Amino acid sequence: WEVGDSVIPANSCYSIHTYVNGSAQSSTTYFPQLIMYDGTNTTNGRIVYSTKVEADAYGFHTNETYDFQMILPDDGSDTWTSSIAYYFYVELT
Repeated sequence: WEVGDSVIPANSCYSIHTYVNGSAQSSTTYFPQLIMYDGTNTTNGRIVYSTKVEADAYGFHTNETYDFQMILPDDGSDTWTSSIAYYFYVELT
């Protein structure tokens, strides 16, 4: 994968795959989700969630096609009352 001018080497970050047609993927063909971090500890750095854009690939809902699917974190605690900003970028080549 390439992000801007940076090349992300194979097997250098965590990844998962979203559901396709309502089920876990039997292969790792569509919508790989990469999680990258540019810091050296938990007090600095940024987390980047990345996915590839597909062309009308079957996605989460049965028999519906999508161009992307993405997983993002959620605080999920009962006491959380704020919001989290997420920024989306698309690089078309």
